[in-house]
Amino acid sequence: CAGRAGEAVERGLDTFTGAGRRFEKKGVYNGADVYDDYAHHPDELRALLTMAGTLGYQRVVCAFQPHTYTRTAALFDGFVDALKLAGLTVLAPIYAARETDTLGMSSQRLAQEIPGAVCLDSLEETGGTWQNRPARRPDSHSGRGGHLSGRGDYAGEELTFAKPFRYLQGLAGMLK
Repeated sequence: CAGRAGEAVERGLDTFTGAGRRFEKKGVYNGADVYDDYAHHPDELRALLTMAGTLGYQRVVCAFQPHTYTRTAALFDGFVDALKLAGLTVLAPIYAARETDTLGMSSQRLAQEIPGAVCLDSLEETGGTWQNRPARRPDSHSGRGGHLSGRGDYAGEELTFAKPFRYLQGLAGMLK
């Protein structure tokens, strides 16, 4: 009986492809590995970026969309500390969900506290001016890693549709 249970566990591990939206590889764009992750809490972001930093990439780019104004305000310092771990942080506008901004909270405020952070006015911006920004180039063109994180407008399977695809194009442009 123990042998069969062990074989079943082994088969299960051999076929397990991971949990969706947990460092899920979405593909390669312009030579950069692009991953999606559901991380939307500072502790999750910290764990994700720390782990990504151990994988040998020359630089990890984190594109993050905060979820709700109240949550972003309540966890502001934690978000700043966690997002500083990325080689480059790209912030999308806060996904408001059910809220309106009564706190004066914005992704721009986060970006002001994160050295070198890029803040987008809209997801549509990625298809135009952001993509045409001068790219930051590492010494070598190999070993680039990009990562999308959070909940909201560009999360999950929506990455295959037009607007989020422009978002991926813009992200990959920053990885050049």
